[in-house]
Amino acid sequence: MAQAVPTANTLLPLSLRAYTKSKQHAGPAFALAAAGAFQTIQQLGIQAENRFMLKDMSNLGMALLLPKRYGSLGFGGHFSGGGIFSSFSTGTSMGIRLDQPLGIGICMKLTGFKWATQPVQWGIQAGAGMLYCITPATALGFQLEEWLPVGGAKENRRTTYREIITGIGTAASSKIYLGAEIRKRTGEATEIGGLLEWQLDQTIGIRTGINTANNIMVVGITKQMGDNVWGLDIGNHPQLGFSIGLTMNHASGK
Repeated sequence: MAQAVPTANTLLPLSLRAYTKSKQHAGPAFALAAAGAFQTIQQLGIQAENRFMLKDMSNLGMALLLPKRYGSLGFGGHFSGGGIFSSFSTGTSMGIRLDQPLGIGICMKLTGFKWATQPVQWGIQAGAGMLYCITPATALGFQLEEWLPVGGAKENRRTTYREIITGIGTAASSKIYLGAEIRKRTGEATEIGGLLEWQLDQTIGIRTGINTANNIMVVGITKQMGDNVWGLDIGNHPQLGFSIGLTMNHASGK
């Protein structure tokens, strides 16, 4: 049953990029709600991926962040699969800045999961967490999420699934960002992720990371064009083959 909890199975967890005040795009700040507490620019992020060239491993996500006096308000959603099974979610997040080093976040999502021949299994996913900036460049954060099924058999309505996310990140210099994260979900193995981003110049950056949930190494490149930052990520699994992902982040009112 744990597999019926909708999730955006990205090559690298988007939240890996959220553990610092100086490195925030819409997707990462929506994935880790507390990171939105330090958001100061309106942003729209879009991400599309395909793992191992399989239709059921496709993923499409979007996030919009609106800065507020207290932090930011976020809206987003994702769709995965499309063949044998599909999952989707839509929801909102709020990041609240308590003071300069500390932000808290809450999120709420409506989720759905469907096998090809079965009705949709609906659920509510709620989460809360914090992001504490140890230094202006380094932050430690966590988020706890709980998924509760809606409708269906009576015994299913008593079943809940939880996920806890803990991570740390640092902008080691003006050009280098490092992030690491541990995730644990009910009934699944612990997932470990790591990310290194290197900004080569003002418009071009490269990144590499690993995610034990996918067992693949990912390398990517980013290119800033005006208010848009485009990204291309490629991963390879020794047995399952190649994966590819595209990202775009648009910042307004810089």
